[in-house]
Amino acid sequence: MKKVTDFVEEAKAKNYKIEALDGGIYVIDFPLVYDEGNRFQRVYVRDWYDEKNKKQTFFINSYISDYTRNFDLERILREAEYGRMSMVCLKKIPDGQGGEKEALYTQVAVPCTYINDSFEEFMAVVFEVAANADYIEKIFFTN
Repeated sequence: MKKVTDFVEEAKAKNYKIEALDGGIYVIDFPLVYDEGNRFQRVYVRDWYDEKNKKQTFFINSYISDYTRNFDLERILREAEYGRMSMVCLKKIPDGQGGEKEALYTQVAVPCTYINDSFEEFMAVVFEVAANADYIEKIFFTN
């Protein structure tokens, strides 16, 4: 069964820009092609063991924005319904000052067996996470 590092190496060979972080996390600067020009979305990928289901899993997520109570979460969740596998969620992350803040992410935790060692299927899931995060960013957080 392939690990994230195997898919990262394949992606590097196909000229994806990838950065290694601590703890076995990799960041893919995923290209999204639009009529009005290309955009890039940072997608974090890592191996993760799902204790509850006893399955080796790929955890893939992408940051959208810091969360504030001013967000129209109902509208954001309606826009998020188009994910095949991904979801929108709130996560606690370090705030850079020694505390925590909440951030809005798209993410998926997909069992490795669903990917079946296929680079194309792995990258299709990465694309979905990137595209949904970028879409929500464009709709709600850019002028």
